[in-house]
Amino acid sequence: MQDLGEATPSFVNMLYRDMDRAMLDLYIMLFTAFDEWLGGNSLLALLIVWCIERVYREIRARVSVRNLSKKAYVDDRFLG
Repeated sequence: MQDLGEATPSFVNMLYRDMDRAMLDLYIMLFTAFDEWLGGNSLLALLIVWCIERVYREIRARVSVRNLSKKAYVDDRFLG
């Protein structure tokens, strides 16, 4: 029987492995800047930062899969 805690990490988890602290700092700074710019509207600032984060993740996933498939000579359908 396989232990669920020892499951192989997914490609996305490996992609963001060492960037957690830096990305958290960036999101905190973005939230603070948007909150100040919007005059204290924290909910709108949070929504903007969330949208930026989703767009960033999508771009990073697409670029990294394309780069990995090009350098490893593996079709990108196998990495999805």
